Amino acid sequence: MKEAWYKLDLLQKKHQKTVLLIFCGCVLTSNILLCTKMFFHQDKIILVPPSFSRDITVQGSDISPAYITQMGLYVAHLLLDVSSHHMAFQHDTLMKYIAPKSANIIQAKLKEDAAFYKTQELSTMFHPTHINNDLDQKILTLEGIFTQIEASKIISTHILPLTFLKRV
Repeated sequence: MKEAWYKLDLLQKKHQKTVLLIFCGCVLTSNILLCTKMFFHQDKIILVPPSFSRDITVQGSDISPAYITQMGLYVAHLLLDVSSHHMAFQHDTLMKYIAPKSANIIQAKLKEDAAFYKTQELSTMFHPTHINNDLDQKILTLEGIFTQIEASKIISTHILPLTFLKRV
């Protein structure tokens, strides 16, 4: 009786082993296929950061015009809408977008500006009035009203043009 039971149990174990090997083989094959697809397929990614007003897309090296426009407006905001109270946060946020090889030079300039703004109690505001996104030349031009404020008094208001170049 025990011998028959052991043979049946052994047969069941072999069957379970075969089913488990087939299942593992299927999982391995699907993982290989998914990894291959991931490396050779370019998905369209939609980014909607909290400070952007429109959906933007990036697919491979193609960037939607809306992304370039919104990113230019965001960088202009980080650079030009500043006061001595929140300048450190603005600069830290901006440095996340700077290429590592340029970071030291830009960081030094931002620290120098921050010290000047604090000693002079300066604040600045930039309100974009005109945006031109030239896709052929890969140039974004912003123009807006730039206001400088010293100790709560407006000391200067003028039109400021900004130009951003898309590097590939």
